[in-house]
Amino acid sequence: MTITLKKYGRELNAGRPTVYKGIKNQAICLMKKTAILLFSLFCWVNLVATNKGSLTLPERIKPISKIARSQEYYTEQASLWQLETKKNSSNADAWMNYFRAARYANMLDRSETPSFDLAAIVASIPASLGNTFEYHFIRFMAADWNEERFKYLLQAHEIAPQRTEIYHDLVTYHTIRGEQPAALQYLNSLFEAGEFPSELLAWNYNLLASVEQDAILLTYGDNDTYPLWVLQSARGIRKDVKVLNVNLLLMDNYREREFKGLGIPNIDLNGCKSQSEMYGKVMRQLTQAQKLSVYVANTMPEEVRLAFGDSLYLTGLALRYAPSSFDNLALLKNNYENRFLLDYLKVDFSPDSITSVMSVMNLQYLPGLVLLHQHYSNSGETYKAVNLEILMERVAKEGNRMDVLRSYFKGRNAKEEAPVESSISVRTLDKGMKPIRGASNLYAFETEVTNAQFEAFLMDLVKNKEFETVGCLPSAPNGLAQSAARKIKATA
Repeated sequence: MTITLKKYGRELNAGRPTVYKGIKNQAICLMKKTAILLFSLFCWVNLVATNKGSLTLPERIKPISKIARSQEYYTEQASLWQLETKKNSSNADAWMNYFRAARYANMLDRSETPSFDLAAIVASIPASLGNTFEYHFIRFMAADWNEERFKYLLQAHEIAPQRTEIYHDLVTYHTIRGEQPAALQYLNSLFEAGEFPSELLAWNYNLLASVEQDAILLTYGDNDTYPLWVLQSARGIRKDVKVLNVNLLLMDNYREREFKGLGIPNIDLNGCKSQSEMYGKVMRQLTQAQKLSVYVANTMPEEVRLAFGDSLYLTGLALRYAPSSFDNLALLKNNYENRFLLDYLKVDFSPDSITSVMSVMNLQYLPGLVLLHQHYSNSGETYKAVNLEILMERVAKEGNRMDVLRSYFKGRNAKEEAPVESSISVRTLDKGMKPIRGASNLYAFETEVTNAQFEAFLMDLVKNKEFETVGCLPSAPNGLAQSAARKIKATA
């Protein structure tokens, strides 16, 4: 039987199979290519899975004030971004990330010879990028610290006014020039854009709370200056405090104007041979003003603090300059107990991007916490001392400085302490006990242990530093034992 079908104008005889060799060969070729493609994709996926930890790609370099990485990280990223510039020399974003990574690598490099030649990187940028935001911002970052460098910043801002990453530097520019309305405009824009995490604002709030009324507060970097100005301008907090950045005080115009406003004679820094000498000269001039209360942020480098000699006294996150000694412990205690915002240290909701920066900044709490812990321990305020130990351990652990904390507690516990006598009356306990039927010499409370009784027992263990016993306690009224087991740990 023969069946004839019409298809595409051609006869197909079903009784006599006909093979179209061209169509068949194309189908076979397509199947082979598909199989090869799938196999290649399978191999690539397995390669990525097995080498997940070793696959390194260039990452956008954020300001080091927002997220801190190691010197090795920045060195590796600089090399990766350099490769990107070689692939496409017109990639302006690659050039900026390359320069930033190289700059941060040099900043963290402790050797005498920097890892990267920043001037050579700038010189390598092709002329075709000369009118881009990235080029002018790179020129600004590469320039010497003087007012001339800001011409590159203004050119970058003119090209891309919406780029908020330069707003901090625009605040600096207008502050140096005494143009406060413009500086406040950019500060408020940064605040409204969420550029200052709540944890960073809380830290700076506590820095302001560390100083007395109408004080001068000297700061050093980005994270202890801009947030202070934001708190004062955007939230009206402690506007009585005069915040001065010591690096800006090296600028002639800024220093002359601020000193004049404070009634301090200006000084000439042209004869100074080093930046440390300039810092020292400025600090000594400030301390000669008898009527001014001068404070220094804890974040200030040692080369700046040296100008004050032994006349700095800790008050929290700041050090007060005082020619003669005074009772700073009372101020320190009042600040920590009544003025500081410390909840953010106990419960962390911050994103990973700010955690590395805040963990380092929070280490500035430790000197004050150590002094307070000594005070509480010596005055018998054991409950406060124990709570402080919990906070100190959290801060030290997140900042990778548990070695310092262990050294402190080791020194305190070197001398064996006599057991603390219990505050619980044995006679009172006996009155509440009843013998158990059928069991000799076994007694039990007739009613449940009260919260007050259990807390007294718990505090006896704490006073005698029997923290392991506390950790073994079963559940108790109000979860006191569970809370103690989680929070109180023995310190060797």
